[in-house]
Formats: sequence, structure tokens, C-alpha cells
Amino acid sequence: MLVASFPGLPGLGLPPAGGERRAGTDSHPEPLVNAMPFELARRRKRQLTGPTGYIVGLLKDLGVPRQMLYVRRLSENGSFWLRRINHLQVLEQARRLYRKQIARVHPDKRGGSLEQTIQLNNAWDKIERRFRKHGHELW
Repeated sequence: MLVASFPGLPGLGLPPAGGERRAGTDSHPEPLVNAMPFELARRRKRQLTGPTGYIVGLLKDLGVPRQMLYVRRLSENGSFWLRRINHLQVLEQARRLYRKQIARVHPDKRGGSLEQTIQLNNAWDKIERRFRKHGHELW
């Protein structure tokens, strides 16, 4: 038999909805096993996704070679910003590739696309901001 647990149902030990309390009931019901507050679960998920995979994805979308983004030892491939790679060289390569692609898809050119131009500009802006935030800037 399945029993749905709703706040305020008698016999379940849960407080009534709306913050009202009945006389003679425990004001703090026993916590559920392995339960976590919803806000904490949301914060925890946000920390796991992190910006590292995002910047690598943007660089791959621009066409930066994998050899520039990763090192041989897998244990050192954790955070992009802590990897022993030349970040300035990666940024220069990304800028070269961005300029090539923007020249090809610009709407003023024959066969150019405004949507692709907007996507490229947004991606380059995000990449440039992230690198600047971590102390790598091109002149």
C-alpha cells in the first residue's frame, strides 16, 4: 500500500501547511535519512559543474587543437587554469581562429550568416573575459 506524505496530515508527524502548529505535537519532526535541504543541493550542483568545462568547450568549438588544451598526465587535467600549459599561447591561437571564422561568416560577405556571426562574437567575448579574469590578456 502506497501512502503519500503531505504536510499537515494527521499521524505523520509533519506540521500543517501554512506554518500552523497543532497543540501537543513535536515542533521539529525527525529528519529524513540522507535528506538534504533543497537550497544546499542546488548550490552543491552549481559547484560541481564549474566554469572549467565551459571554457574548454568554447575553445574546442572555436577549433583550438586538443594538444594545446590538455597535458599528458590525466591527473593534471583537473582545472583548466591550473594545467601546465601556455595559456597565452592558447588565447592567441583562439584569437587567430576567431578572426579566420569571423571573416568567413560575416554577413557583409557573400554567403555570410548573421546568426553565426553573433554566436562567434558571443563565444569570443566569453573566452576573452575568462582569460582576462585569470590574468591573461592580449594587446
